[in-house]
Amino acid sequence: YGLRLQESGSREFRELSQNVNTMARSVEENVERIQGIADSRKQFIDNLAHEMKTPLTSILGFADLLRIKRTASDKQRREYSGVVVEEAKRLQTLSGKLMELAVANHAKPDYAELDVDLLFREMGLTMAPLLARRGIRLLWESSGEKLTADRELVKSLLYNLVDNAAKASKEGEEVLLSCVKGEGKTVRRATEAFYMADKSRSRKNGGAGLGLALCARIAEMHGAQLRIKSAPGQGTTVFLAFPETPPAEPEGGEST
Repeated sequence: YGLRLQESGSREFRELSQNVNTMARSVEENVERIQGIADSRKQFIDNLAHEMKTPLTSILGFADLLRIKRTASDKQRREYSGVVVEEAKRLQTLSGKLMELAVANHAKPDYAELDVDLLFREMGLTMAPLLARRGIRLLWESSGEKLTADRELVKSLLYNLVDNAAKASKEGEEVLLSCVKGEGKTVRRATEAFYMADKSRSRKNGGAGLGLALCARIAEMHGAQLRIKSAPGQGTTVFLAFPETPPAEPEGGEST
């Protein structure tokens, strides 16, 4: 459909060539539109399948604890069941947001003020079963910073970074999340003590390459900058710089 006839010769031939070219152009545009829809649906399915892994692992892990830990206190039961409920809700919300990302390039985050320390604590709790299985410790540090962002999308972004870190780390190593308030910016850092060059190990641990692509998209939606610094044998640091105010607002700050 990308071929076009040369519009030359007699008037009849020129008109015929123009009509054929118009028809070919129309068919080509329709084919591209249909292919775009198909690609968006595939992207949604791939991203949803990828994003389901972490909350499902948490749900199964804490549900199993409720089932086998007969000596659990009432406080522990409430805590475990609370994680199960919250992660199930996150799955429900996240599926809708991923659909928006797949079919609407103009989709906008649902901004709200987030308590970074609480966000890190939630991550530590919900990812505990997944990290414990790999023998990885998650550490975090913050000083009461606040961030205006879409809660579920930012959690998805950080979950992916921590999950990638855990996949590439060796047993007994640590992953650090740190939040630092700078001049006109909020910076999040996910530091992993690992060597990323071994792609075969990443595939062995379930890496599909979807997580970082989704992270980049979520960061872009928030007007944030994502930068990765890595050196063989010395670890990797992922820097996320968020603007002070959402980019949709006229007075939005600059990311650095």
